[in-house]
Amino acid sequence: MSQKDVVEATKTPLTKEVIKTKLIELGINRHSLLEVHTKLSSFGYIVNKEYDIIDALMDIITEGVIIVPAHTSEFGNPETWSNPAVPPSWVPIINSHRKPFDRTCIQPERVGRLPQAFLHYEGVRRTNHPTMSLSVLDKTGDVAWLEHDLDDRKGINPLGKLAKEDGDILFMGTDFTSCTSIHLTERFSKKAFSEVFETSRIDDAGHTENVTCTFVDYPEDIRITLKR
Repeated sequence: MSQKDVVEATKTPLTKEVIKTKLIELGINRHSLLEVHTKLSSFGYIVNKEYDIIDALMDIITEGVIIVPAHTSEFGNPETWSNPAVPPSWVPIINSHRKPFDRTCIQPERVGRLPQAFLHYEGVRRTNHPTMSLSVLDKTGDVAWLEHDLDDRKGINPLGKLAKEDGDILFMGTDFTSCTSIHLTERFSKKAFSEVFETSRIDDAGHTENVTCTFVDYPEDIRITLKR
């Protein structure tokens, strides 16, 4: 949607103050523990764009946690890419020349403008996972919020902790079809699953290492059911 379309579709510009009021009406408070998903095009014209949403959340949540996806699927196995797929002949070229994942400079992919902006806010830290990293603003002082094991079967990551701490998921203009925590639901189900192993390279403070990420994969029918 172009900016012209946004203006024409908006009756009154949305401000940070209005966003704060609505969030408080939802029950969000200074202790809230949230995973946040947004779709800016659903809001119409926001005076300061994604920054008003981030600022509103940070103004309210002063003793809790805000978690935002910072995924980089392009660091996964190119053999399994589907949106779009790449020719098989490209796979060895991509694997040989792809730079290591560096959480300090690699931008999130296909998650929208807000997650990209959120990364630059003071106090926000990013977990060190090559494909499924998360941006975390932790105001609780609990360092466990930043733990992110490369073996997804263990459930040691910010979203696993969010579930244990009885946190919430905030959808702003979107729904469960974009929700990262849907994969937790899959893991907690009793459906049969398979294990998927992917190798990646990570650059951490100038040190590059090869790592293996382990995921659990579920039949497509459970995903269709859970996302309805």
